[in-house]
Amino acid sequence: MNLTDFLQSLEASHLARLYDHQWTVQAVFRSLPPVAKQYALRLLFVDPAEHVPAVVFDSWIKPEHRSKHDSAKANLTKLQVLIYSERSGSPGYRLHPKFQALLKLAVCGGGTIHATVPADVVPHIPSRSALNAHAEGQWEAMLLYLVGTRGSPPDIQTGLEVEPLPFDELFRGAGLVVSNRSSARSHISDSGFQFLLLDTSSQVWVAISEYISQAEKTMGVNMSEVVSFLLELAFRPMTHPGHMRDLNHGQSRVAAHMTQLGIMMMFKAGTSIMYCPTPLARCLCNSSTAGVGGSQQQGFIVVETNYKLYGYVTSAIQLAILELFTRRECRLPNLFVGSINRDSIANALSCGITAEQIISYLQAHSHPKINHRVPIVPEVVADQIRLWEADMLRVKTLPSVLYDEFPSRYVFTEATSYAQQKGVYLWDDGKSKLIAKLEGDQEMRTRIKELRGR
Repeated sequence: MNLTDFLQSLEASHLARLYDHQWTVQAVFRSLPPVAKQYALRLLFVDPAEHVPAVVFDSWIKPEHRSKHDSAKANLTKLQVLIYSERSGSPGYRLHPKFQALLKLAVCGGGTIHATVPADVVPHIPSRSALNAHAEGQWEAMLLYLVGTRGSPPDIQTGLEVEPLPFDELFRGAGLVVSNRSSARSHISDSGFQFLLLDTSSQVWVAISEYISQAEKTMGVNMSEVVSFLLELAFRPMTHPGHMRDLNHGQSRVAAHMTQLGIMMMFKAGTSIMYCPTPLARCLCNSSTAGVGGSQQQGFIVVETNYKLYGYVTSAIQLAILELFTRRECRLPNLFVGSINRDSIANALSCGITAEQIISYLQAHSHPKINHRVPIVPEVVADQIRLWEADMLRVKTLPSVLYDEFPSRYVFTEATSYAQQKGVYLWDDGKSKLIAKLEGDQEMRTRIKELRGR
């Protein structure tokens, strides 16, 4: 998930309100594909009362590249950046008026953060390494809490009288955990395991999109205000901190929660409380996988043709991820040695992780010393992982119910048709036995009872 995916999932009314804020406009423009950016710039200085005729718009690209043109137009339309209009019976296109005005401001030199940092604040601004350490520590603590190896969520660390972020509700809303009948605490779901294998940027947007949804419902904070504040944070230079006193009550609560997630950091300058973004905030307006500093982000995995895996890693969460699909053989202070085998892959598949996700993770996090290898993950290893998956998925188990002893052929036929209509049909012998999914059992019983009474 990224900014574009999030915006395209919003209702039209919500999306329109977001274009009241310059940071949303700049972030959306930055996220557009190259051809779509070109179209936005070509339309930027067209009079808002006019439009570019559809014939002219469609002539901006050569016929052999029509697919790129259609894709760019579709992207702009989904984001409501491009609006279809008619003038005197002539169809055409123009930019969203608010989007056009704020993008024009940015292109002409406005829409930047020019605030001068007071001299007495400069010595207190956290260093890049301190911001990296805060981002890594908070984000890793959250992931460890998700997988269950840490008993409590990240500390709020702000000194403000604000309720901490309800991580359990956030995870549950995003589908990352499921309820545990034998314990008061939920446990990680299949989607949660898949979440762990995503790059940092995608992880941030999964968490942030759910946070925005919950903030509007539970905190009464306007969604457009939250998104605008987060994107302003993403554009703010790390050397230009903001003052907490300039934020309203809703923004202060969001700021405290973002500090808890490691997306921003608060610090004191005398008696004042200031804030500045961490490298994680950059994930909010681009698709970089770098997220935070550290060797783990640069790549740390070496896979050999004998199914051995070496991970030059010290991060607890990276170790937990590796052990999802490898068997540990040795652990040194900065080195993990494991092996990929049938049992370890079976454990990963049972958690909802796919073979392609494992291979993609190994490729994305390969050590820089082996990036010249083609392929990075040896073919014998990648193919064997896929074969193990195919072998283990030949038989699929589903909770189901067997219905038999139907009083007549008519009841059997009608019940079978009903199961197919409801999408719960699995099998029948053509005579008197029918198997359907357990989830449709109550409806099936009701229908069969009605048919018996006729």
